[in-house]
Amino acid sequence: MIFDPMKSKIITPDDVLKKFGVLPSQMKFFQALVGDSSDNIPGVKGIGPVTAAKIIQQFSSLDELYEKIDSVEPKKVREKLIACKNDAELSLKLVTLEKNIELAEDFDRISVRMDYDKAREFLFKNDFNS
Repeated sequence: MIFDPMKSKIITPDDVLKKFGVLPSQMKFFQALVGDSSDNIPGVKGIGPVTAAKIIQQFSSLDELYEKIDSVEPKKVREKLIACKNDAELSLKLVTLEKNIELAEDFDRISVRMDYDKAREFLFKNDFNS
């Protein structure tokens, strides 16, 4: 579960399934197909959420999808997937969170120092009011 601070709501796996038609564990596969223009994730051009959910229900991964690409119907969807394979693979890399990152510093020693008065002045000066 995650908390959505914009809606002040806890998002459950059931909420994800109802909204997207896939489980939370399948979201990176979903995003690799659909893309996300706000995050510059290309996805597969012409594949929307409904089609992506149907594909994900049929295949367990992007690799399996492309291994069995000849079984994808309708033909137009198969052609889009073939034409945009590189975009789908790139999109999957972009949406996959890296969990094993080596840091040059001990994580506890890393800190961010900010002059809050200067930051506030900058934000108001540039019309960041909320």
